[in-house]
Amino acid sequence: MKTTKTLSLLLVLTLVFSGMVLAQENKDKEIYDSAKTSIYDKDWQAAIENLEYLIKTYSSSNYLDDSLYWLGYSLYKMGDSLADMEGRLEVKERSIVALNRLITKHKDSAWLDDARILRVKVAEDLADKGLTDYRAYISGSLINREDIEDLSLSLIHI
Repeated sequence: MKTTKTLSLLLVLTLVFSGMVLAQENKDKEIYDSAKTSIYDKDWQAAIENLEYLIKTYSSSNYLDDSLYWLGYSLYKMGDSLADMEGRLEVKERSIVALNRLITKHKDSAWLDDARILRVKVAEDLADKGLTDYRAYISGSLINREDIEDLSLSLIHI
C-alpha cells in the first residue's frame, strides 16, 4: 500500500514537472515567433524587446542562439532607421555585443557563419563613423575569444 502511494506520488510529480517543462518550451517558442513576426513587419523595437526578454528569461531555451542572431540583426536594422547619429552608433554597438555572445558562447550554432558576416557588416558601419576599434573585426585580428569578450564587456558600459 505504501509503495503504491509512493509510486502514485512520483507519477504525479513527474507529470507536473514535464508539464512545466512543456509549458516553458511553448512559451519561449511563442515569444520567439512573436519576435520573428515583428522582424518581418520591420517593427525593430518590438522584436528587440521580445528577443531580449526571451534571452533573459529562458537562458536554456532551444531558441537562444537564434534569438541572439536575430537580436543582433534587429539592433543593426533599428540603428539604420535612427536619425540621431549617437543613438545609431549605440544601437549598432549593442548589435556587436549580441553577435559576440552568440559567436563565443554557441560555437555549434547553425547561425555562427551568419553572425560573423553580420558582425563584419556592423563593424564596417561603426568604423566608417570613426569608431576605429571595430576595424579589428573587419581585418580578422580579433581571433582570440578573450579579446572579443573584453571588447564586448567594455562596450556594455558605453
